[in-house]
Amino acid sequence: MKTQIILFLTTLAFSAPTPQGQFLRDRQGYLIHFDARTKNACWVYEKLSGPIVQKKTRVRFVEDLSIPALFRTSNNDFRYSGFDRGHLCPFADLPEDSAKESHILSNISPQVPSFNRGLWLRLENHVRSLLGQYKELHIYTFPLYLPEPSPDGKRYVRYQVIGQSAIAVPTHFAKAIFAKAEEGVEVFAYLLPNREPGESVPLENYRTNLQSLEALSGLLFPSPDSF
Repeated sequence: MKTQIILFLTTLAFSAPTPQGQFLRDRQGYLIHFDARTKNACWVYEKLSGPIVQKKTRVRFVEDLSIPALFRTSNNDFRYSGFDRGHLCPFADLPEDSAKESHILSNISPQVPSFNRGLWLRLENHVRSLLGQYKELHIYTFPLYLPEPSPDGKRYVRYQVIGQSAIAVPTHFAKAIFAKAEEGVEVFAYLLPNREPGESVPLENYRTNLQSLEALSGLLFPSPDSF
């Protein structure tokens, strides 16, 4: 009987429908893996090979209708929240015909306004400028929820949630950039706290290494040789 029960449970484990809480979506200009628990992307991938064209189109933020309504975020979640709608795949990176897809709300995370309009924007501009040195960029952008020390000597992961959808406010944002040139691939890794930045802090101060980002995020990135 014990053997029969084990066989039954093994069969059930492999044949039962599995719950779904993460959603992979292939957009025209980027690939996104959305986490229903945090209502943020787990990660967003994009490829840049230039040239970047200045866009004149004005685009509205829209709900991601491909995400089940139970997990879908809306503009009302951000209204009066005190946070900007921060892009993971930037609007400026995409061609004119697909730029509107950057404003789908699954590609958006809550960002402190001065961070979104300052340090984060500087990083986005810097990444685009790398196209002057490299022929191709493979970019992974993702939010993080990192522990901070507490007066009791322990470390805790604490983050705010906003709106009826309870969108998690990330404590940090990161980018891993694989920059391809004729002689090989160079990796750039950045980790930035989602808070008001200091005055004119150099981006270099936020450089880290790929292994550190993997350890913090639980994401294993492709080998540079695979690009």
